[in-house]
Order: sequence, then structure tokens, then C-alpha cells
Amino acid sequence: MLSEAKTPGTDDWYLAELAAELGAGFPRLAMLDSYRDGTFVVPMEADAAVREAYKKFAKKARLTFADTIVTQTVGRLNLRGFRTAAEQDVNGDREATRLMRANQLEVQLRDMFDQKSTHGVSHALVAIDEFGEPYATVRDAKSCRVRMNAVRPWLVDAAVVASWDPINQQDVLTLLRPGYVRVAVKPTARSTIPTDGTLWSPGVDWTWTTGPMPLGFTERCPVVRFSNPRGLGEYENHIDSIDRVTEDILQRLTITAMQAFRQRALTPADN
Repeated sequence: MLSEAKTPGTDDWYLAELAAELGAGFPRLAMLDSYRDGTFVVPMEADAAVREAYKKFAKKARLTFADTIVTQTVGRLNLRGFRTAAEQDVNGDREATRLMRANQLEVQLRDMFDQKSTHGVSHALVAIDEFGEPYATVRDAKSCRVRMNAVRPWLVDAAVVASWDPINQQDVLTLLRPGYVRVAVKPTARSTIPTDGTLWSPGVDWTWTTGPMPLGFTERCPVVRFSNPRGLGEYENHIDSIDRVTEDILQRLTITAMQAFRQRALTPADN
């Protein structure tokens, strides 16, 4: 139980607040995904049989500009390399390049660019593995939520990463703070974290499995946020235009189909 969840600035408070913000954002992310894959034209309230029949017809009318916008944007972004901040560091750039290749960052950052373009934000997390080797992973907006520093908004004050542990059958929330990390769990036979875009209320029924574990390699929060202006997806401001054009095409196709199957009666013309 997060007993200090109502005390601002505590680990309990950060965990509860960021997890709640993460869960509240699931419907928006699912909506953006639906415009990316074209399923936005299918009414969610319809039953399975109607949805399947309608989907086949609506696919002909959907406007797939969202996917085009993302792929064209991501295709123009490339990783050029890394530079170290230390002055007169002869081997720094070479070591950074080695770590970049070891972590396949050219591939991972391509995924990060794609996530950022779709959802408006993505994250990179740095840690040390069990062999003492630095590694970096990319986390999307569906699994990671951060709180930026109020004075220096380019720095992260806290971050929460949500995941599911199928072996121990428990939901896991990892809290990352400047210089340390903590893990909280909630035992459950099935993950309570939705994947269908519904709201998630994580509550405070979480148990810390560890105390603050020092990172050892930095005194900052080891998470970097990459975001679009205002945190919007590349096509998010144009959803109404996509809806308008798609609805117009769908209505035209519907009228055409109805006219094609309408029964007509022919009578001879009067002489």
C-alpha cells in the first residue's frame, strides 16, 4: 500500500500520480493508433458480425493520410552519431559509438521516431545490466510517463515504467528518480494494465519490493523525453480533416451501392 501517496514529492506520490496519468492517456493513444492503422472508421458499439461486414466496406473509404504522414516524417530522420560532453576526451566519441552499436540504437531510435510521430512523445531509458555494461532502451507513451522539472523543463524529475511479469504473475511499476530506482508490484493472475485503449486506474494498492537502489552512473533521472511541439502526434491536428474526407467518400460509396441494388420497374413509353 502506498501510504504516502497523498504527500507531494514522496516516492509513493510520484508513483501514484504518474501511473494515474499513464492510465488516463490510454484512450487518446488508442485513438491515434486507430487513425494510423485505419480502424477508426469502424463503429465500436456495433456487434462483431456487423463490425466485420462494415469494416470490409469502410476500408474502401478510409483515408490513410495518417500513416503516410508518419512514414514520410520518420523516413527523413537519421541518427548521425554521438558526441561526449567532456572536453579533451580522446576516446569518448569512440566509446559512445561502441555503445550505440552494442545497443542497436540505429534500430531503436527508428522505433522512437515512429512512436514520437504517432503519439507525440517517446522516451529513452539508460541503465546498467547485470554485467556492468550500459544499455539503452526505448519506451513508448503506453508504458512510460515522466514528470519534467518545473525550472529546467528539459530534465526529468521522475519517471514510471509499467510492465507485466508473467513468470511471477504481477504488474510492475518501476520508479526512476535522480540517482536511484525503485520497483513496486501488484500480484494478479492477469495484468490489470489494459491494451485496448480503455482507462486504467492503478490505485494505491502497490507494494515496494525494493528500497532506493543507487544507479551508480548518474545523479540525474536516467530517462530522456523526446516530444513533438505541444506533445501532439504529427497528424493529431488534422483528424477532423481526415474524418470529413473519409465520411464524404463513405457516403458516396454507400449511395452508389444502394443505387446499384435498387429494384427498378420499366414501363413502355406512350406513343
